Amino acid sequence: KYDIDTDTWTTNLPDAIYPRDHAVGAFINGEVCVASGRDTSQEMFGIAFVPETECYNIASGTWSTKPNIPTPRAGSAGGLTCDGKLVVIGGEGGGGTFREVEVFDGSSWTSLPSIVRKRHGTGLAVNCDCNEWYIAGGAGKQGARPLLTRDERYRPEDSTCAYA
Repeated sequence: KYDIDTDTWTTNLPDAIYPRDHAVGAFINGEVCVASGRDTSQEMFGIAFVPETECYNIASGTWSTKPNIPTPRAGSAGGLTCDGKLVVIGGEGGGGTFREVEVFDGSSWTSLPSIVRKRHGTGLAVNCDCNEWYIAGGAGKQGARPLLTRDERYRPEDSTCAYA
């Protein structure tokens, strides 16, 4: 928290269990859950992935470890689905990019059909009117090139979007 009067920052929460960057997270069932990413402080021979999923329980003020994400990676698109789950899409690592789509419900992971184009460093928007997801921009290969100019529309199986 930043105090403008004293020009100081204070930490109000305990540190997460695993250091990471390029991760994704969402608020699920009273917890802030964080998945994947990389730990650049431990980097050896490329990217050191953080496969562990961890959640901070707001009520108890404690972190706990949950099941590992099936496809550890960094630089993924992520956010909250219409039914309150954490979704992780695409990403990078190990010299490549990913197409995987995985969803965390607070206790377990589910793999969904992959996106069309491998990408990382991208954004995600969710349309809850009909449960359709939009993945915008990003890069097709690790290292930020080529930049992608075509966005993607993703429809989970329970999508009700209809177009003429």
